Amino acid sequence: MEDRGILDIVSDTKQLVENIVRDSGLRSEFRDCIESFLFNTVMFDIASKICCGRRISFNIDRYIPRIKRILYKREYLEYLEEMCRYYSEVLRDKPRLIVDMGCGIGLNLLVSKRLSKEKTLLIGIDTNECFLKIAEKIIPEAIFINADITDDLLLNNSVDLMYCTLVLHELPDLNVLSSFHRILRDNGKIIVLDITLDHVPASLLDIIRRIKIGLRLDPETPYNRRQLLLEVLSRGFKVLREHYMKKIGFICFTTLVLAKHIRKE
Repeated sequence: MEDRGILDIVSDTKQLVENIVRDSGLRSEFRDCIESFLFNTVMFDIASKICCGRRISFNIDRYIPRIKRILYKREYLEYLEEMCRYYSEVLRDKPRLIVDMGCGIGLNLLVSKRLSKEKTLLIGIDTNECFLKIAEKIIPEAIFINADITDDLLLNNSVDLMYCTLVLHELPDLNVLSSFHRILRDNGKIIVLDITLDHVPASLLDIIRRIKIGLRLDPETPYNRRQLLLEVLSRGFKVLREHYMKKIGFICFTTLVLAKHIRKE
């Protein structure tokens, strides 16, 4: 799809979300943030279709029921407000450099831009070149890098704030957490959000992951929630906030707000 077409889709989607939120009468201090999440819900679906090479007859109105379903369901709205509260808290530190690991189409950077009035360098890293091209249209002020998040791209102690959302379950292991710790400044923050499983042994999930790797398949397998928590603690992070939202059965969304320990001299 041509750049002009993508720009039109981005503009129309933003306008649709803003209109629905305005008409809903939503009263929330996190209205801008919630709009960003709703925008991403629609835009990510559209971007996925574009990047898969599927022809789309674009009718923005078909997304109205989906947006309203999220906006008018108390459980979803409370979840979004809680997430926005976490974003707002980490942005109070006035970070100068924000990096989104596995940024997709740039939701986290969009939220940061809308919530923070500070002059901040925004960087998104992802292996999906198509997503990055769309992200550039959504947030032209940001820098997007086509690379793997496991690559050593950033200097030690250089990043003030980092995001890694819905990425870890796609990796063969959690060693990347050590890299995150290395590049964060002392007491730098990171928001980690991922699909996790409850009541499924970590050892079983590790076996499934190894089998997939042995068969040369994507290792995509959720981690056990306790396993993820123990891993971040063992890599030198302290947990500032933890949020758990059960989805279906054993599947849940786990959000961790972490800080890098200050080095002791």
